[in-house]
Amino acid sequence: MPASEEFGARPVRAFLPGPDVHVDELVWPARVPAVAQLLREGLELPPGLTVLVGENGSGKSTVVESLAEAYGLNLLELGPWGMRPSAWEDLSLVIAWRHFMRDPRSYFRHLFAGL
Repeated sequence: MPASEEFGARPVRAFLPGPDVHVDELVWPARVPAVAQLLREGLELPPGLTVLVGENGSGKSTVVESLAEAYGLNLLELGPWGMRPSAWEDLSLVIAWRHFMRDPRSYFRHLFAGL
């Protein structure tokens, strides 16, 4: 099966919560903001590839960036706010890495201040 057909044959297309479902956000996993949002609002996945990014993304950022630039991908950033659509250049992770790469010493100054 060609890759374009494979991505079109999505096993999960949407998660829609029931109309009378109550989400207790004090109980795990609903304490995780992105999960709570998913349980409250649901999520409909557009055709193609959906990439979820957030903290703990080291190791996958190069792959995500390459895919995002090559294919113009629907990125969803997960964080304390829940889930939100985001452009690659606006991801918190990407902004932090760019600042670090631009001036790594500014990140290390606290470590070496007393030496």
